[in-house]
Amino acid sequence: MIAEVKDKLVTGLDEIKAINPVAFDVEGLVSYADWVVIASANSGPHLKALVRKAEEVMLKEGIKPIGVEGINAASDWVLIDFGDIVLHLLTEEKRDFYNLEKIFMRADA
Repeated sequence: MIAEVKDKLVTGLDEIKAINPVAFDVEGLVSYADWVVIASANSGPHLKALVRKAEEVMLKEGIKPIGVEGINAASDWVLIDFGDIVLHLLTEEKRDFYNLEKIFMRADA
């Protein structure tokens, strides 16, 4: 069930041109989530649009965010905790710098 919700989230982000959305199955590897989703935005306004789209998709599935970090005017990284799914939305520059995929790629290995 949660994998289907994750797929809807990734599809929704892709619909509004998220850059390279990827999902990592971390169930059994971490205690805080089953999936980690990472996607990039090309600007601050695009980042905010991705946040709105993510919340819209998840609310349609009956899932409200537990917490949101980094949602302010100068932010270039927003983390949304949807419980079983944790979403990282970053500008391309921050994504390249922090390289979160390197951490979570071990989950898919």
